[in-house]
Amino acid sequence: MRFTVPLLLSVAACTGGGAAAPNGGAPVDAGVDAEEPVVEAGPSCVEPAYPQGPYGSAVGATISDRTWPGVTASGTAGTVALHDALAGCPGDAPVLVVRIDAAWCGTCLSYAAHSKTLLASDVGPRVRPFDVILLDRDNAPASTADAPAWQALEDIPTETGVDPMVSVQDLLPSPTQLPVMLVIDAATMVLHDILSNPTEDALEQSVRTAWAAIDGQPAPSAPVPVLADGRFTRDEWALVSQMALTDPPGADPSNAFADSIAAAALGGKLFSDMRLSPSDTVACSSCHGAARQLSDGFPTSPDGVGRVTRNSPSLTFAAYTRWEFYDGRADSLWSQALDPTEAPNEFGSSRLFIAHAIQSYYQPQYEVIFGPMPPMGDDMTRFPPSGMPGDPAYDAMAPVDQEAVTQIFVNMGKSIEAYERTFRGAGATLDAYAGGELSALTDPEKDGLLAFLQSGCAQCHYGPRLTDDAFHVLRFPTGSLELGPDPGRQAGIPILLASAFNLGSSWSDDTSLARPPPVPGAWTLGAFKTPQLRNVALTSPYGHGGNYANLSDVVELIRTGGLPAGSALTEGTTEPWLVTFDQANDAPITTFLQSLGMLLTH
Repeated sequence: MRFTVPLLLSVAACTGGGAAAPNGGAPVDAGVDAEEPVVEAGPSCVEPAYPQGPYGSAVGATISDRTWPGVTASGTAGTVALHDALAGCPGDAPVLVVRIDAAWCGTCLSYAAHSKTLLASDVGPRVRPFDVILLDRDNAPASTADAPAWQALEDIPTETGVDPMVSVQDLLPSPTQLPVMLVIDAATMVLHDILSNPTEDALEQSVRTAWAAIDGQPAPSAPVPVLADGRFTRDEWALVSQMALTDPPGADPSNAFADSIAAAALGGKLFSDMRLSPSDTVACSSCHGAARQLSDGFPTSPDGVGRVTRNSPSLTFAAYTRWEFYDGRADSLWSQALDPTEAPNEFGSSRLFIAHAIQSYYQPQYEVIFGPMPPMGDDMTRFPPSGMPGDPAYDAMAPVDQEAVTQIFVNMGKSIEAYERTFRGAGATLDAYAGGELSALTDPEKDGLLAFLQSGCAQCHYGPRLTDDAFHVLRFPTGSLELGPDPGRQAGIPILLASAFNLGSSWSDDTSLARPPPVPGAWTLGAFKTPQLRNVALTSPYGHGGNYANLSDVVELIRTGGLPAGSALTEGTTEPWLVTFDQANDAPITTFLQSLGMLLTH
């Protein structure tokens, strides 16, 4: 017995009236909500055989059967295959739409969240969506664990296969913008269309055309799209609407003091206190000043005690990030705050020195929050004036005393995180526009936003901070010619895994937050975290090496695919879906990016 599963996708409200079926069926009342997906037992039917070859990957060719690990539409783990979607029994959907996603890319997420509104109600029952995900949330090859996580994001569950080896490479157009949609005759497995990040209207029209061809009918005329503000299709406007920054950062259970007012007050003092460095010249605020959106305005910061080879990023929205540092070598904001203090080229300090300084200057305030401190100043033999793991003075201490000192050190980081969680960006013109105030952006800025979306930038730059917080190879130059190209994420992963302060450590207040260990590979060499574009016009220079003073130079570098192969300033291989666009879009995109530094005046 074979069972059929009609998938009813509907957005009657988007059609504005009755929608006529292409085969002359009764119009569908656009004011009536479509039913939820139902499972009906169809008549007994013999599973059809998969069509014989020859196979190809061009439009008009029969595509070969493919199988992936994943989950079925009902959530059962196992394997999914194209032959599962064959049409041959009564009630089977005649059109198969295979959506190839890089999982958590912005445009992919938008489609997943709007499946019900993707197709008009008369088309929905005749379409079977099928997802293939290539990458995980951090832009590493997807694993089987990503299939149910992806399915949970969809408003209609679909078969979801995991393809970390990109076996569908032959089906991807060049250039590629994700998601890629394959529109297929589900009975013959003939490929009718390949669409790269299509608008919802374009995908709907392609499905209607395929459906008409299957039934031997002429292709329907394309409807005139309804554009928001005269520019944006419904899917593009959905992405714009999601750019408004309205919510505070989420909770951080790994830091029990993350939202403590008292800890934030202490953290604010520690953030600007140069007495935590032996040179008495370096504080967090040295490289993250309020006048520069909590960055410093230099290509690479000159304010440490030694040479720093990366640009100081803005901390304005640090509490929203998933990974810290360009290479993701810290997985919490409190552990990030610890790293520079013991770095020999930044603070040049140590946890013993810092513990003594906190006891000398902040003991009453500290103890109100964290409890009694050990009497370190009374016994400098037991608690040497400086030292950290690897230093003879520290290593000779009793383990219980090492733990007491490290606890003070960790509490410093947790106080600084509490302070940084109070940072908020001022309301921006983009927020007003995304909220429906159409006069908030100028026409050139709106045109630039449209070019930004149509060029594929929203694959990685989306949501309130315009970032995916994942790692990509864009082949930007290093900040240190003498040290050679910066390996980025590939060097950061071993540091993260070896850290005594990662989310799985005993210093985390909730070890259940520990993430699966990331694995270095070819995709991590030269990969860096996607910068958030909030207030980007105020945070020059740009790039992890700080080599670009102007946004126009950054846009041009991205459009041309980064520095060329063979350059001594960079390394790593860019992804096949790295955005490429016409040079005519350089100026509009730059204009939009420059508007991201404009704050509301009312």
